[in-house]
Amino acid sequence: GALTAPNSHPRHATRRSISGISLTGELISTLEGHSEEVSSVDWSPDGTKLASASCDQAVKIWNVLTGELILTLEGHSEAVSSVDWSPDGTK
Repeated sequence: GALTAPNSHPRHATRRSISGISLTGELISTLEGHSEEVSSVDWSPDGTKLASASCDQAVKIWNVLTGELILTLEGHSEAVSSVDWSPDGTK
């Protein structure tokens, strides 16, 4: 199943993937794509996307309904330690 905002919350592993855990503790989905440790994750305000920051100097945007990677933002010169959406979800 896909990661969904109402019934789950992202848990970042100390590795390179993000696992969605339901409120009952069941593994829902794992998003893989970072080459280094994931340092931060944040839901979009509308609950349809997840942003992840990593020590690989990238931010990835995921579709939580499909688990598909939408976009990779690269160009940081160091690890990205935090990620946050703008209140309207456009940035």
